[in-house]
Amino acid sequence: MHPEDQNRFRIVDGDRIGFINTFGEVVIAPVFRNANTFSEGLCAARKNGLFGFIDVQGNFVIPPQFDFATQFNEGFAIAFKNGKSFYIDRNGNSPFHNPFQTIRAFQNGRAYVTTYSEKMGVINIKGELLIDTVFSQIDKMIDHRAIVRACRMIPV
Repeated sequence: MHPEDQNRFRIVDGDRIGFINTFGEVVIAPVFRNANTFSEGLCAARKNGLFGFIDVQGNFVIPPQFDFATQFNEGFAIAFKNGKSFYIDRNGNSPFHNPFQTIRAFQNGRAYVTTYSEKMGVINIKGELLIDTVFSQIDKMIDHRAIVRACRMIPV
C-alpha cells in the first residue's frame, strides 16, 4: 500500500464525492460523480459520465475515457469500454491483447480469466497463459496448485 493511500478519505457532498486528509481538511474538492478508494496512489473517478484516474492531489493522470474502472492492484486496473474489459497500466495503456470475456484483478502475479465459451484459465502479468482456458471452473490457487473442474457432455 502506498503511504498516501492511507491519507485520503472519501466524503460525499450532495451527489458529489471528494476527499479529506487525516486532519479532516478537504484536499480534493467534491466534484466527482463517483470515485473509488485510492490504491497504489491512484483513484478511479467519474466525471462527465466517464471514468479516469486521479492522483492524490485530484489531478487526472489518466483522462476520463472508460465506462467503468476498478482500482489498481499489482500495477494494473481493469477498465471497461464499449462492453469490453481490459487491463490498463498506470499510464492508461493496455499492456497486452485481451481475448477474454471476463478478467479479474491480479493477485500474486496471476489473474483468472474466462473466455467467451465460458472456459477459465490463469494468466501472468505479461498476459501469458499459465493455465490454459479449458476448465469450467478454477478454484483458489494455493502453493502454486489449483483445483480445477473440467465438465464435458457425455452421451446417454
